[in-house]
Amino acid sequence: MNKQKKIIPYRPDIDGLRAIAVLAVIFYHLDVPFISGGFVGVDIFFVISGYLISCIIYSEIKAQSFSLSNFYIRRIRRIFPLLFFILFITTIAASFILPQLQLSEFYASILSVAWFMSNIFFWLHNDYFSVAAELKPLLHTWSLSVEEQFYVFFPLLMLMLVNKHRYQIMVSMLVLLLIFSFVLSIYLSDNYSSANFYLAPTRAWEFLLGTLLAVDIVPNIKQKLTRQYVALLGFGMVIFSILLLDEQSVFPGVNALYPVLGTVLLIYAGREKNTNNKLVFQPLITVILSISVLRYIGLISYSLYLWHWPVIALLKNQISGELDNVAKFSIAAAVFILSALSYQFIERPFRNNPVLTKFINLKSGLLVMLIMSFIGGGLYFYNSYANNDSKNLQTREEILANLSQLKTCFLEPETLDSVSRCSFGKQNSDRVFLLWGDSHTLAMYPVFVKLANDSGWRGIHASITGCPPLLGVTIAGVKHCDGFAAQNIKNFVLENKIDAVFLVSRWGLYETGWIRNGRLMEPHSFVSDAYLKGVDAQSSTQVLHRAMGKTLQFLTQETDAKVNLLLPVPVLPDLIDKYKHEEENILQRNDYLAQRASIEQRIRDLNIDYSFYIIDPVDVLCPNSDCQLFEQGQPLYLDDNHLSPLGAMMLFPLLENALH
Repeated sequence: MNKQKKIIPYRPDIDGLRAIAVLAVIFYHLDVPFISGGFVGVDIFFVISGYLISCIIYSEIKAQSFSLSNFYIRRIRRIFPLLFFILFITTIAASFILPQLQLSEFYASILSVAWFMSNIFFWLHNDYFSVAAELKPLLHTWSLSVEEQFYVFFPLLMLMLVNKHRYQIMVSMLVLLLIFSFVLSIYLSDNYSSANFYLAPTRAWEFLLGTLLAVDIVPNIKQKLTRQYVALLGFGMVIFSILLLDEQSVFPGVNALYPVLGTVLLIYAGREKNTNNKLVFQPLITVILSISVLRYIGLISYSLYLWHWPVIALLKNQISGELDNVAKFSIAAAVFILSALSYQFIERPFRNNPVLTKFINLKSGLLVMLIMSFIGGGLYFYNSYANNDSKNLQTREEILANLSQLKTCFLEPETLDSVSRCSFGKQNSDRVFLLWGDSHTLAMYPVFVKLANDSGWRGIHASITGCPPLLGVTIAGVKHCDGFAAQNIKNFVLENKIDAVFLVSRWGLYETGWIRNGRLMEPHSFVSDAYLKGVDAQSSTQVLHRAMGKTLQFLTQETDAKVNLLLPVPVLPDLIDKYKHEEENILQRNDYLAQRASIEQRIRDLNIDYSFYIIDPVDVLCPNSDCQLFEQGQPLYLDDNHLSPLGAMMLFPLLENALH
């Protein structure tokens, strides 16, 4: 530790910068007004980490004192004690708080956290049927996994590159890797936004910018006024990104340059030293970042980051709707108290107490990972099998398995032979119906399989998740919702004998956008066409209504298929996991009818011009004054809007009647 202090002098302004980063993240997760871009705090942390860790590695390698084992032991001392303590406490709390349907995913996530693979886990579980992100207590560990994955390979790279005779080669290689990572991030921004957000290769450039600063690629700034301007510019970029970016901003990618370059400039501006290794001049921003309150928040920032999200997520699992101001203040206070205690009694002792530190090594680190893996794995299997918690959960996993097979349908032109992988029911039947829709089509897939089997028809699945079954529409940020799949479906229907078409969609979503608890979420789901870009509810509704007319005109007038359109199913006020089967009056029938009033009116108006069959689920799902959520204790929904297989099966008589 002393050797590190000699190599890397303490920078109080960097702790102040850590404070800005962690406060931005916490305030963002608490929905504090004006902190719409607080998620960039993670990017600030990445740059700081890249700079400080690179300073240590670079200096020790040059001094021929670097050891891989010592480096990883230091990382274990820094990361493991608090992480695994909070992971253990969160596991206990979640076991009592989380609904049964969420526990299997939570227990599985414990294994991913234990092995620093949670970024990959949450990327793979980022789908329409997984638990909402805001309810996952360990979601925030994705950034820690990205960081540790980077540091598995980075020290090895530096060992190969750092040589006093090959400085230019080292810098060139680092720059090339940085450019590759940044270009990859930009490339993945549009069509692979989830992978771009969670995976280490698209975040590596943020660490590497800190590295380039650490290896003295640029000289220190000598002019005081210039340093003032550089610090002010960097601070302005950081604050700009925190206040003006939001969930609808394409991120990371080009927009990540604001917080990342801003952080680099702030670190750079405060770097000047004299021969005694003391700062000879500090820009005003550097002085502000060095004040004691910010320094202390920066010192406990690791504890703050690890504690804040489990507290927020577990509380949101207990209540419905938005957190009120009292709840937000209480959470913030509790998190700060827990973090101060954790820093004092866990972080500092395990880093500085010689009695404790001697027990922390590579073997003990691996042992802790194995123990938490055993706990997570054991709880997962107990919850899934010994407890036999829900056949609905097993069916959900089966549906997700089908997704990988079904999601490629009609991305390329298809024939009756090539589309066999997307077919169900009686494969050689001469009676064929097409099931076309968005993710609601996938949710109702089991009932349509039963319909095809019982009726002796061949069904063909055609859906794009998050994209309505309409011709000529696109949605920015939604993979494959670019109009090409819809055109392939149109050509397929024209070229083959299709006897019936079922249109299944959450139609109202594309009018209002994705609203949860009164707030517009991302992706917003606004539709655009060749004539108008959907940027709000009004423009999206105009595009949607026009596209519905165009699509229904084509299907009813240019094909011989019987067209069946399912009106949207009820959208619950909150996730089904938050309700108990004995609860009533969650959603009234009249509220459901009000939900769909606008889109239903458009559909019934179109039915006057283009004769098609309307399937109305109201009497099945809302048979009385209230809408039904459970049947014999089993949920009829997967989340707040997708029917479970059991819920979908309740519509079988309606679908059977429509087919015949």
